[in-house]
Amino acid sequence: CRRTSTQPATTGWASVEECGGRLRQELENTLRAGSEALNVNGNRRDHARYGVPEMEVRIGLRVNKEGVVKRGALGILCAGLLFGCGQTPSQENLVSRRDSLGIMVVEHSAFPQGLPRLHLDLPNAMTFQSTSTGLDLFGVRGAFRQTDHTVIVGDGGNFRILRFSPDGEVLSSVGRSGQGPGEFQHFTLISPWPSDSLIAWDRNSRRISVFSPEVAFVRSFSLARSDSVRGGFVHSVFEDGSFFATGFTDTGGQVTTGRHRFPSPAYHFGPDGTFLASFGPMPGTEIYFEAIDGGFRTTTALFSRSTERLTSRNQLVLAANDSYEFIRKNQAGELVQIVRLAKAEQPVTPQLRRQAESAVLDQVEDPDALARLRTTLSEMPVPETLPAYGRVFADRDGRVWIEEYQVEYGSTSEWHVFGSDGAVLFSVEMPTRFKPTDAGSDYCLGIMRDEFDVESVILASLVSLAN
Repeated sequence: CRRTSTQPATTGWASVEECGGRLRQELENTLRAGSEALNVNGNRRDHARYGVPEMEVRIGLRVNKEGVVKRGALGILCAGLLFGCGQTPSQENLVSRRDSLGIMVVEHSAFPQGLPRLHLDLPNAMTFQSTSTGLDLFGVRGAFRQTDHTVIVGDGGNFRILRFSPDGEVLSSVGRSGQGPGEFQHFTLISPWPSDSLIAWDRNSRRISVFSPEVAFVRSFSLARSDSVRGGFVHSVFEDGSFFATGFTDTGGQVTTGRHRFPSPAYHFGPDGTFLASFGPMPGTEIYFEAIDGGFRTTTALFSRSTERLTSRNQLVLAANDSYEFIRKNQAGELVQIVRLAKAEQPVTPQLRRQAESAVLDQVEDPDALARLRTTLSEMPVPETLPAYGRVFADRDGRVWIEEYQVEYGSTSEWHVFGSDGAVLFSVEMPTRFKPTDAGSDYCLGIMRDEFDVESVILASLVSLAN
């Protein structure tokens, strides 16, 4: 607690309890007086991970009812991320919560014991297929359940949207290849919209089409053009009907051989397509580039890091698997929540590398391409540790689903589900060939691929593994 009247100390916190509530008030006064920012080094990695445009320092304290600052409760929030300066919370408490100037920080020291373990009740699941129409589902771009329990499926490969009854019957469909009303060239997103309507985003025509709950075409519109927008491709939809969009990836000029994780700008557009704000640049997925003849060739980067960008209700969820952590921002781009879990890093061993290479090579059949890919993978540098987690999914009720990372997928994978308050609610065992696209309190809907990569949409109840 050694300090002057104008600048908070960055050392000497051993006797922090002696200061009690006085320390909190003095620090707040210091901030209001515009004192010098605390010097925090080595945080540019996290700054780049989430694309925070400016550095900002804040101080957050927890004080108990006696006015004593809790040990380990002092933190410095730099670039929207909390870095502890005191002692770590007791391991007897698996979760630590603190409100730092309006930003809720939730830290888990481990996964809670005794969590409900659920799985998909596949024997009693409903399967939605389109064989009755003469065309199998192909390139499904999304699926969700409406309030009347009918199921909407975006069949991107066949340029159409299907509406199914709860028992799997095709009730109606709309769409075909073309540029006219209700037609598509390459739609990449289908999503529920306010008033039980739904929208589809066509990337090629850069057009949003609105449909009724019965999938009748209503109207279409485009995102507004602006000199400050580079691209503007709809990525997902907020609960209020506004759009989260991304722009062209910025490679910074000539690409060199190596692993790169280039950023792309992110934008917020209103329900009518008007430009509202920029979220700043956000990193995407790490890719391996090979410079060839003035151009480049890309390959899946082994153990790649990525930043998932999702919408959940009216919040933006950013999940970077460099560490076990995700954050939430409001529509103004302001940080409102940080959730992290202490998880030991796993080293990338030679055996894991061989498994990862085999998983990539197994997807290629052409002999020439296979030989070239084998050489590329053998020369590719890899990180020292595995990513903290695998796929991420955010449902409409504000929950975030995070899959355990697997180098070589088995028949099932485990997902941990976090509530909107950051608490770990339950875990779910799912087939690895299943991709969740919608979920409620007792069901999960998603895309299933069989061993021949044939797609179907599955709606299954969530039931206890104990049953």
